[in-house]
Amino acid sequence: VCKIHTQSADNSILRHLPQKIQEVCRIARTEGFDHVWIDSCCVDRDNVAEVSEAVISRFDWYASAGVCYVYLPEVREADTAQRREDQFKSSKWFSRTRTLQELLAPAHVVFLSAQWSVLGSKHTLASLIEARTHIDREVLTLKKPLESVTIARRMFWAGEREATREEDVGYW
Repeated sequence: VCKIHTQSADNSILRHLPQKIQEVCRIARTEGFDHVWIDSCCVDRDNVAEVSEAVISRFDWYASAGVCYVYLPEVREADTAQRREDQFKSSKWFSRTRTLQELLAPAHVVFLSAQWSVLGSKHTLASLIEARTHIDREVLTLKKPLESVTIARRMFWAGEREATREEDVGYW
């Protein structure tokens, strides 16, 4: 698993990485985290064995995270709360199969806008997330354990999502 030390922002290594990585390191450092794990750069999608391990292990990785940051580039600063809510609910992130475990596994999920400002958490935005994904608010807010939800219900949540890669189907 690749980890990035968030203090690296002060040296030339991090400055050469994509802005998305720089920004998440900045936010994580501000929140007191020393390391981040970024799935978009930590799994070699051309390595079948590595992808297989990621499919099997990813839920546990997310469940062990102190926080999961979700960057939603489609959600921009809006002049009304309703427009921002509409942008949030229409984000492509909510339709991807592989992101379902990013939403369910960690205790703390923080959503970030295109400008890297905090939109809220899965707890504070639970009603919007439930409206968009049909995932029970009680599960999102950890009032009801995921294990108590029937397989049929979980498959319903996954069935409403799209897999763009064959291995993504196995994520849930």
